[in-house]
Amino acid sequence: MQLVQQAIAARGWLIIVFHDFTTGTPANRYQFPAGDVAKLVGLIASSGIEVVPVGEGVKRIACP
Repeated sequence: MQLVQQAIAARGWLIIVFHDFTTGTPANRYQFPAGDVAKLVGLIASSGIEVVPVGEGVKRIACP
């Protein structure tokens, strides 16, 4: 959630990829609590930020 808030504040681009959902306490940085997915989606939705596929983001920043 902190990375989303940092991206909003910096008006930056954040690529969110999930590797593993867990119902318990995350054992490593690749696990995300399944119970927090709705909170993350709500944060993004309420922020008003635009969500685009990676390909569209790349086009917008003119990467080769």
